Amino acid sequence: TQKLTYENGLLKMNYTGGDTCHKVYQRSTTIFFYCDRSTQRPVFLRETSDCSYLFEWRTQYACAPFDVTECSFKDGAGNTFDLSSLARYSDNWEAVTRTGATEHYLINVCKSLSPQAGSEPCPPEAAACLLSGSKPVNLGRVSEGPQWGDGATVLKYVDGDLCPDQIRKKSTTIRFTCSESQV
Repeated sequence: TQKLTYENGLLKMNYTGGDTCHKVYQRSTTIFFYCDRSTQRPVFLRETSDCSYLFEWRTQYACAPFDVTECSFKDGAGNTFDLSSLARYSDNWEAVTRTGATEHYLINVCKSLSPQAGSEPCPPEAAACLLSGSKPVNLGRVSEGPQWGDGATVLKYVDGDLCPDQIRKKSTTIRFTCSESQV
């Protein structure tokens, strides 16, 4: 078949009914498609014991529609700051709490989150999301690019899920500080 399937956050295509293998199996091929900002060549992963051939293909054509914003700016002194290399297309940044709690956060920079596998993914419009065991919480979507504020580069996401007061919506502020030794 050449039918594309989407299963557990994974886009794949199966080709079946190939030549007989080991006098028992029929050869088959599965191609897993992953979102990437540019199309690359397919990569052979492995052959399984039952004669299935597995490939990975990273391409922009496997990306779900996403919100994106300009990711660079100039400060008052004319310095240019560009965070676009921090935008992720095939996965997301993950932040954990310092206390060792099980909750963790998925974050992308200047674009909505890349699709993730799992039973209960974050909403597709979210640029920041809280995973804490229950339903994922949208902590905000892309609205505008980074700006300079209080001595740091600041990126704000707005219009997330409703707050407990059922009036306001959750938002996220990410402050980027310069570090020569780490991303």
